[in-house]
Amino acid sequence: MRRSALATLGFAAVTALSARNVVAQTPESISVIPKPVTLTAGRGQFTLTGRTTIWTDRADSVVARRLARELAPSTGFDLAVRIGSSNAGNRIVFRNAAARDTSFGAEGYRLEVKPGVITITSA
Repeated sequence: MRRSALATLGFAAVTALSARNVVAQTPESISVIPKPVTLTAGRGQFTLTGRTTIWTDRADSVVARRLARELAPSTGFDLAVRIGSSNAGNRIVFRNAAARDTSFGAEGYRLEVKPGVITITSA
């Protein structure tokens, strides 16, 4: 169930946050499902392109591939999925929180969107 929820969250985040070019947003104008407990609007935007790469570890590679498949029909992009990490290029990154970090609970997540990178961290 966790992996399915991550793919759904990733899909919702990418489509909601990259589908429009908005200079300034308020927390009320950002639509993310599932709705986060807290939301802080920042500056900038993420633009999904055909060169965007999805980075993940082996454990969540099925989730990352599902996200790529779900985005393909609406974008026309065949996004690359890579195992490992990168600090360069336009990317979506799946991360697992450190084992000692109990702030997420069983199904919690943190979604960070910055120019060039979306990071989804989960328990």
